[in-house]
Amino acid sequence: MKQFFIGRQPILNSSGETIAYELLFRSSRENAYDPTVSGDSATSQVLINAVEEMGLDKLVGDKLAFVNLTNRFLEQPELLDFLPHDRVVLEILESVELNEAVFSGVEALRKSNFTLALDDYCSSDSLVELLPFARYVKYDISDYSQDELCRIAERRKGEYPKLLAECVETLEEFTVLRDAGWDYFQGYFFSRPEVLSGKSIPANKGTLLQLLAQLNDNSVKFDDIASIMSREVSLGIRALRYVNSPLTGLLQEVTSIKQAVVLLGRETIRHWVTMLLVADLNDKPVELVKMALIRGRFCQLVARVEGLEDENACFTAGLLSLVDVMMNQEMESVLDSISATQELRGILLGHKGRASELIEAVKIIEDVNYKSGLAVEIGDAMNDAYIEAIQWAEQTAGLMKAA
Repeated sequence: MKQFFIGRQPILNSSGETIAYELLFRSSRENAYDPTVSGDSATSQVLINAVEEMGLDKLVGDKLAFVNLTNRFLEQPELLDFLPHDRVVLEILESVELNEAVFSGVEALRKSNFTLALDDYCSSDSLVELLPFARYVKYDISDYSQDELCRIAERRKGEYPKLLAECVETLEEFTVLRDAGWDYFQGYFFSRPEVLSGKSIPANKGTLLQLLAQLNDNSVKFDDIASIMSREVSLGIRALRYVNSPLTGLLQEVTSIKQAVVLLGRETIRHWVTMLLVADLNDKPVELVKMALIRGRFCQLVARVEGLEDENACFTAGLLSLVDVMMNQEMESVLDSISATQELRGILLGHKGRASELIEAVKIIEDVNYKSGLAVEIGDAMNDAYIEAIQWAEQTAGLMKAA
């Protein structure tokens, strides 16, 4: 079992009642953010631990959960589909760089009925362009005088956005802002972040990659996906825990992993797998996963051009061609652990078949100094496929890129 940590700090209304908790990334019981972890990975871990491991009901009760989002989540809002839109507030960090993809993502989240907040907002900040989308606006009050904070409340037109004061440390600050018309408050005066912990069953990276390959093959049936999830204990438990939580509103308990898979759907599971890979990987391993995705897509595209019978088998072979490096094990041991087929073993261990040649080809494209043991010719079609594979991998797994 693997221990995980998550911080939470209450957000109160003007009557002193807790209406929400901000969920914070913590890598240990030390009550501080770990700067060695990328923002993307930190957000992934908070989401996984809060929703799939501990559960929102246990973590925040009937209150709202504020969760920080980096650029990657805003640019790929589909990764947040599994979140209950009525239980979470998505907090756009002040470090977010605005671009067309971010605006499209914000609009998609609003259409999905998610509530948005702007963090460390300043009227001269670039986040001002997102103000029309926000229900909450958070201000770090240590950056302003009390007169300035009072004027901010006076200038507000209408009921929204709600004003949330962060870093409230004294009774005087709370009283002045409350009387000036501020709506919500957060800070050490009320409570320091509380670090909670729990136990999770770590997911096997090899199985996650195998499952990702299956999920990218539309011909694969739910029975096959359920079979893999049944072997990967962490995924099976997560699936059952989630579908049986109050978040789904089901009246009857689900006891079958296959039934849970059908209820969750292919896309939700794909997003889970991506999130799990991101949450557990940093720096070099993230790039390895991205490289594996590029290899898989490259092999699939070339196989399609060449009219090979099973382009998806080529995708799987390319995807798993780096799994031994990721797991620091011999390829044969890894293939044993994921119950690989004899065909896949022949490709990755025996260098048999066209798929093996395509893997050698992509290695040559990656490194012009690579000496292949096979006679492989690199043509324009392969170079074009590699460029397209990079674009696909960035779009599919852009979340894995370190902040």
